[in-house]
Amino acid sequence: MATTDVNTADTARDVRTIDGVVDIIASTAPEIRTGLPGRRVTAEDENPSGETQMAADVFADDLLCERIGALDGVGEYASEERPESVDVGTGRLSVAVDPLDGSSNLKPNNTMGTIFAVYDGPLPAHGRDLVAAGYVLYGPVMTMIVARNGTVDEYVIHDDASHELVREDVSLPDEGSVYGFGGRVPDWTDDFEAFAREVEQDASRKLRYGGSMIGDVNQIL
Repeated sequence: MATTDVNTADTARDVRTIDGVVDIIASTAPEIRTGLPGRRVTAEDENPSGETQMAADVFADDLLCERIGALDGVGEYASEERPESVDVGTGRLSVAVDPLDGSSNLKPNNTMGTIFAVYDGPLPAHGRDLVAAGYVLYGPVMTMIVARNGTVDEYVIHDDASHELVREDVSLPDEGSVYGFGGRVPDWTDDFEAFAREVEQDASRKLRYGGSMIGDVNQIL
């Protein structure tokens, strides 16, 4: 997650709202994680991406929509689990989430997490309107990566819903030791396939793919 890809919030109110979104994501994460064991079954619907919803997807989405939507500075909430964004207030910031990335990993008990992004303006928004972004990883240790104010930081989220800064100014390593490619190989573009084959030439690098973007990105980061 490059720091230059996330803009700086313009006003003190926006900063407070962004901090509020991060706090809500962190404080809700333990509740989402605790609720996973009893929600490893499919729901009756598909999400707009055509994926079968898990009960845990709906559970996490409902929690986040209610809590993020209660922030004064947030005007819209969008989720992978909803066909359209929801008007939640009069604030100018919008929040988009994937409440449970990798929820298909629930049954095999593999990695998953929550992804969020905050935009300065209504949805759909341009990338240049992105003012904060991050994700929570529900691993053996619950961690959160947050990009805001021109930097990327890592936090540990404790069971009491508090979060503790453990690493500042996180960046991709100059020479990575692991890599992960998503998607079906027949669907790769020629340029991407050439890049993938070049990466594979280095025998010191190890392939890692866990079925969730968060888990794969976190290993590389």
